[in-house]
Amino acid sequence: MFFQLLNIIPIFLGLILLYTASSKANFSKPFFNHLRRSGFESIQLCSLLVLIVVFIESTLGFLLILSFKSSLVISLTLLLFCIFTLSSIYNKKRGLINSCSCYGQMLPLSIDQSIKINVFYMLSLIVYRVNLIEVQTKINDDIILYAGAFSIFLVFCTSRSSQKPFFNLSPLQVNKKVPSVISSNNKNYILAFMNPDCEDCIKWLKSLKNLHNQKMKILVLVAKESPKNRLFYKYDLQVLKPLYYYWLVYESPSIFYIKESKISQKFDNIDSIESFSKIIK
Repeated sequence: MFFQLLNIIPIFLGLILLYTASSKANFSKPFFNHLRRSGFESIQLCSLLVLIVVFIESTLGFLLILSFKSSLVISLTLLLFCIFTLSSIYNKKRGLINSCSCYGQMLPLSIDQSIKINVFYMLSLIVYRVNLIEVQTKINDDIILYAGAFSIFLVFCTSRSSQKPFFNLSPLQVNKKVPSVISSNNKNYILAFMNPDCEDCIKWLKSLKNLHNQKMKILVLVAKESPKNRLFYKYDLQVLKPLYYYWLVYESPSIFYIKESKISQKFDNIDSIESFSKIIK
């Protein structure tokens, strides 16, 4: 009975790795930018690292679920979490606050949180490996084939999603109503999802200020309380639960024009919002 309960550990970690690999595949550009800010100066190296990490995570995730008694899979997964932990500790010593999105865009973690979770996962794998009664040294060839095919598909998605998500499940689509979790008394306004720790968000502030000066109502949504939220003091500000925030938009900044309570337009870059600013003058 005890060992059957332990079997949940590799399956759970496999699902986590599949999730994180899918998140990186769908939003490779934010992960790429995190790697650049973490000290990797070469664009080619960062691009290669994104593809390699997605491939390794998805392969191990698949194998953990279908071949959870394999000592090789457990060892490789433990090594992966060790690498994540060491890189997080290194970035913490460099003075960085946020992690490199190791757990995907829907789990925004600080470096301290990321280290704690990695250590917990490593301890869980060690406990499972020590109590592993029936050890498998060989992995079924068919399972390897399935894992490889699935991983190659995610790598393909990664290479296609550098500019926009490969599969976008967000309810915030043009011509759709604004989700009820967002509350506003205005029918026409700018809806801006901004992360105060996001460098790119700061670049958008000038464009938002121009719209604000033109008497356009602006609703800013953030995922957490932060002293940096004072950057948005001129606008209406709402704090959402992180899960809601990242489910709605996945990445920051994400800015929309709401007209008659429907999403009329999404601004893909600063130029698009500057053009909109000229139109409404």
